[in-house]
Amino acid sequence: MSIFNSAQVAQQYTQERNSDFCHGRSYGGWEQRKRGKPGLKSRFKLLVKRWKSTRSSSSDPDQLVEHRDYVAIQNLGPRAVPWIIEEFLARPDLWDVALENITGERPPNVQDLAGDLIAISEAWQHLAIRKGWIRDVPRHS
Repeated sequence: MSIFNSAQVAQQYTQERNSDFCHGRSYGGWEQRKRGKPGLKSRFKLLVKRWKSTRSSSSDPDQLVEHRDYVAIQNLGPRAVPWIIEEFLARPDLWDVALENITGERPPNVQDLAGDLIAISEAWQHLAIRKGWIRDVPRHS
């Protein structure tokens, strides 16, 4: 089930790109302008750190995506999509669930990738670029 429909996501990204965000090349790839919400990216990073540090390596995927911090990341909504994709590309993990829940989209043929998180993250990157949600994010190092 999607939190937002695709048209809402595209419209919000267009508005944000024109007002609150600029494309930079710091470590994060996307930088927020001072006039935007200064704590949103910091909150995202904190939630990611807590989510990753409070789970065990043998955790059930269903439990991982139901974790309070993972849910809080999804609740950040479409603004978090560029950061989630960036995190997904840098450190592949279960980000496809959050992206699908936020955007209501799914990359074509992603089910054929059978758990290959690197390929899945790249499929999400291509979808996000094609939909205009992001311009570019750093590739795997």
